Amino acid sequence: MYIDIAIATIPVDETVSNGVFLKNGIAGAIQMPAAMDGTALTFQVSYDDVTYTALYATGGTEISYTVAASRVIPLDPAVFGAFQYLKLVSGSTETASAEFIIYIRAGT
Repeated sequence: MYIDIAIATIPVDETVSNGVFLKNGIAGAIQMPAAMDGTALTFQVSYDDVTYTALYATGGTEISYTVAASRVIPLDPAVFGAFQYLKLVSGSTETASAEFIIYIRAGT
């Protein structure tokens, strides 16, 4: 069950969104905007909204999702549950401001 949403915006001519506070919940899914340029999405995470680090899997590869406009992708709570702040990183520079809806679920 989702308890809230947050908006992550990647500004025009940029690849990285603003930091989003997950409100003591877990990022459970992301809805892509109707217009976006990137076809891959990676993530930066933080504990304090100041120091962000790219998110990697235990095997040493950066966590990446193939995405497309107007789709929703579920996120693994085992991966995203440890972080309070999240940034989205597009694989391409956005030619228009892109707003992503992050669905926040209750923490466990």
